[in-house]
Amino acid sequence: MEILIKIGVTLVIFGLIFGEVKFVKWIWGSQIDPKATFSRIVARLSPETDLVATRDPTKIYVEGEIAGTVSGEIIEDNGQVKFATIEGATSVGIGSQFEYKRDKFKIVNIGSTTASESIATSTGVQKKYGILREVICQKIGR
Repeated sequence: MEILIKIGVTLVIFGLIFGEVKFVKWIWGSQIDPKATFSRIVARLSPETDLVATRDPTKIYVEGEIAGTVSGEIIEDNGQVKFATIEGATSVGIGSQFEYKRDKFKIVNIGSTTASESIATSTGVQKKYGILREVICQKIGR
C-alpha cells in the first residue's frame, strides 16, 4: 500500500512539474504586453459599478418600471401633491398608484389629458405621448 501512495504522489508531482515547464516555455516564447496585462488584472479586481440599481429622479414608476416623466412645478399642500405635467404616462389614470422619488402616490384627479403632441425644437419636431396636466395625487406613504 505504501508503494502505491509513493507512486501516486510521484505522478502528481511529475504532472505539476510538467505543467509548470509548459507554462514557463509558453511565457518565454510569447510576447507579453505588460500594460495590457496590468489593465486586465485591474479590471478583474475592480468592483462592478452596475451592481446597484438606481432610479431617475424625474421619472414615475409603476411596479418598478418607468411609467412617465415629471416636468414642471410640483406643489405639495396638506398631504396632496399637484404635478404640473407627467409625460409618457400611458399606463396610469385616476386611481392608479405610482412611485416618485421615495414616495408613493395615488392619482385623485387629472386636469387634462392629451394623447400626443408635437413640439418644434432646434433639432426638429419632437413627439410626446400620454401627457397628463394638473395631476392631483394623494401621498400614501414611503
